[in-house]
Amino acid sequence: MIEAARFLTLFAATGYAAWRSWRHPFFFIYFAANLFYEIASEWPLLTGGDTSAAYHWVYDICTASWLLAALGIVWEAILPYTYRLRRFSLSVLTTMIVARDIYFHMHRPMAFKDWAVFIEATILFCLGFTLGCVSFFSGKRLDAYFLLAVFWILLAAFFWAWLEGRPEAVWVEAGWIVPTAFCVVAFLAVGVKMRREHGC
Repeated sequence: MIEAARFLTLFAATGYAAWRSWRHPFFFIYFAANLFYEIASEWPLLTGGDTSAAYHWVYDICTASWLLAALGIVWEAILPYTYRLRRFSLSVLTTMIVARDIYFHMHRPMAFKDWAVFIEATILFCLGFTLGCVSFFSGKRLDAYFLLAVFWILLAAFFWAWLEGRPEAVWVEAGWIVPTAFCVVAFLAVGVKMRREHGC
């Protein structure tokens, strides 16, 4: 029952954001990729749990797809600027410093699934940091970019904290609730901003 409520809430918020962003290809692709992830991962999650091989394959493939879509949003945001690669390289350097520090403070050996989460968090932080820096100069798209940037950075911070978390059982339970809450709030907020941008 709880899983059904979590899925339906997340699906509704993501669907709303996708509907409101259909005029902006990169935003729409990002939310569509998230919708695909939510639908594709639900069956292996319910049948085999989050430790099954099927769930991990779906998780890795779908996560890669929405991370690529997120990269598209960031590239669109920095496209009007000169020295784009220099701006992005500053974010990469900052991310490498932060991720290295977090890695050396890990209190447990890293399994394959832990590495997948660590890499996802690192990419999210890099994209969020980049988008946050350029969002203030993005005109009417400022709010949507900034909301996504904050969302990605918070999600990355949670994933890193989850990897370092003690006691582990508490963080496992939080892993079902916190990312979903982040997604619902962020996606609804972006959807509302997109609605106001078009005035409908």
